[in-house]
Amino acid sequence: MSQTPDPRESEYPSVELAYRIAIASYDVIQKRVESVETGIQTLLTYAITVSLAVCAVSATKGLSFRSLWFALAVCAFICAIATGVYARRKRGLIHLDPDVIYRRFLHYSEWEFKVQLISSAAKHFQINLTLVNSKLRLSDITSLLFTLEVVLLVIWLSASATVR
Repeated sequence: MSQTPDPRESEYPSVELAYRIAIASYDVIQKRVESVETGIQTLLTYAITVSLAVCAVSATKGLSFRSLWFALAVCAFICAIATGVYARRKRGLIHLDPDVIYRRFLHYSEWEFKVQLISSAAKHFQINLTLVNSKLRLSDITSLLFTLEVVLLVIWLSASATVR
């Protein structure tokens, strides 16, 4: 069974090129998400390590943990960890779903199939990019909270040193 070419094929001759780019866009966005999540995980690991190290060293030096500065640092730490974990757990990445392709696209000609998939990939890319940007903002907030914690810990350590 030969198919007659879609009259729009001559109007849009680059569908084949765009199709390859659209398919590759799913891999590109997946790598972006993985990169952001790796950065968040690294930040969380560093924050926990630094926080525990400061507390351990302070305990051996006999510093008092009954301080407003220390309490505020702990609050900043908890908020930083909660924000980072939320950012890591945030889902919503849209992948190519073979079931959707089966149900929605198989009745199209090859050319129309590619056009429809390009259109879907473009929408998915925008949604996925919003997810990446959201994770990046949450990562920035986590970094700021960790920085605030470190500043509060330094103030606590300075105040404890002057009291001794």
